[in-house]
Formats: sequence, structure tokens, C-alpha cells
Amino acid sequence: MTEGNSFALLNQLEDILDSDHLVDEVGFIHPSQFVTLNREAGGSLASSVRTTPQSEDGVLRPRVPEVNSSETVFWCRDHKLGISTQVLLPLYNAAKHAFMASLERYRSHSSVSAKKDESGGNDMSSCFSPSLNILESELMKHSRALLLLSCDFVTAWNSRRWVIKMLVGKCSNLREIMEKETELVTRIVEKQKMNYRAWNHCCWLVSYMSEGQVLEELNRSRDWARLHIADNSCFHYRTLLMLKMLQESRDKENLTGSPGHSAKLRRMWKEELDWNELLIKHHIGREHLSESLEIELQEKLPLGELKTVMNDICPEKLFLWHSLQGTCEST
Repeated sequence: MTEGNSFALLNQLEDILDSDHLVDEVGFIHPSQFVTLNREAGGSLASSVRTTPQSEDGVLRPRVPEVNSSETVFWCRDHKLGISTQVLLPLYNAAKHAFMASLERYRSHSSVSAKKDESGGNDMSSCFSPSLNILESELMKHSRALLLLSCDFVTAWNSRRWVIKMLVGKCSNLREIMEKETELVTRIVEKQKMNYRAWNHCCWLVSYMSEGQVLEELNRSRDWARLHIADNSCFHYRTLLMLKMLQESRDKENLTGSPGHSAKLRRMWKEELDWNELLIKHHIGREHLSESLEIELQEKLPLGELKTVMNDICPEKLFLWHSLQGTCEST
């Protein structure tokens, strides 16, 4: 396959992802499975991907004539995307090349803008020029494709953090960006379980979430955690979301001098503990918090205060209190 074909395939993949924002699963499948998938699904492809060239049987095929017309490449239906294993290597190379090139342009532009600002040649608005916005968009697009193909590419994860930091405070759709980032993580962790880098990125996003987003993520991640009980990273993520709610409530209380959302928080903690208890009863052997989370809980919520909360809302859950108390006494 020529280099031109590889980049054409990358463009096609990115078009599919842009045309269907609800894609929630991505898998790599053997070309022989495409016909079976299409036969089992029946009918034509969803209208959300009709802008991508397709054959009469509804299977997406490459745009360029150099690729064998009988070779299936992409399959997308009901927000599920399949990518042929035969094109993974050239597709990955094209995505990596496009990402690194866009990253270099982004860094170069940012460096020049910073130097101009330091010299007084331009004000801060020069950093937010349309050209920089385009570079940010390209970087996010190429890094998304690269991470779906190789979810352990650390530089790609870091680049998304740089762009998000730049976007904070200058754009009005930060909420939409946060939602897309958590959706991307969900796609990746569905493909590769217990992906530390993906979950770490999601945990980093918590500090930029609004109260409403935190609540939405608590609800969304509960369903995911229930179906992936062995993935401790998701429970760690939920802990950070709960701690974010707790910290914001305490900050509001210190600022206004009046009780924050104490009743709401107590109810949330009780619901979380009740749900944890239900999971424990169904999945014996996963009763204890990890040491790192116990320490974090102690730092955010003193044991005396935590004991009061637990005695008020769930005195029957003494095993959790003893676990935390034992950790404190041993430190």
C-alpha cells in the first residue's frame, strides 16, 4: 500500500469519527468477518456515515483505486466501528505521521506567539489567532485517531492536555470538549481493559469539570463500573468525582459561611456506599479500598468527620470504618 493510500484511509477514518459522534466501540476485525457482520446486521448503513464512500453491500471501502476493491476496510453501524486488521499498520503509520507533524506545527506556532508576547510585540490575543485554532483542531483530530489505534501513545495523551489547557478560559464550549474527552476514554477502555493512561487522562479532566458534569459522570460511570467490576481504575475515577463534589461544597461553605450542600452530599455518599455494598454481595473478594484511595480520603475528609458522617447515614457499614481506622493507626 502506498503512502498516499495510507493517508486516504486515515482521512476516511477521521471522516467516519466526525460524522458519527456517538461511536462508543471500536474494534479490529479480520476482513473475512465483514461480510458476516453486514449479513447479520441487515439493511444499509446508518445515515450518519453515508458521506463516506460505500459499496452496495453497505461495507465501507477505501476511496483510492490502488487498493483492491474487494478488500473491506471499515464497518460502522449502530455507533460501532470495525477496522480491518489488514490496514492497521499503514493506518497507524499515517496517523502517527500526521499527529507528529501537527504537533510540531502547534509547538512552533505556540513558541513564536509566546516570544512575541514577551517582547511586547503583540498582546495575548495573538495566541488565539484563527491559525492556532486550526492547529489545535488538527492536533485533537489526529491524536484521537492515533489513540484509537494505539491507546498507549503517551505523547498523544499529553498533547490533548496541552490543548485543553489552552482552551480553558477562551472558549465557550468547554463542556462539550469535556464530554468528547470522556467519550474518547470510554471507547478506548472498551477496547483495552484497565488502560491506565486512558483513565489517568479522564481523572485529570475532573479538575476542569463543572458540578453538573461531575454529577453526569457519576451517573454514567456507575453503569460502566457495574459491567466492568474488575476495572479498579473506574472506581478510582468515581472516588475523584466524589472528592471533587466534597471539596467544592467545603469551598462554598468557607466562602459564604453557610452550609453548602451537606444534605445532598450525605445522600450521595449513602447511595454510593449502598451501591458498593450491593456490588460486594454479588462479587465476593473485592471489599476493601486500595491504600492510595484510603490515604486520599483521609486527607480530604478527616477521620473524625468521616466517622460522624458514616454514623449518621449508614452505621451498619462498620467494616469500611474499621478499614480506614486501621490504616490511620498504622501510619
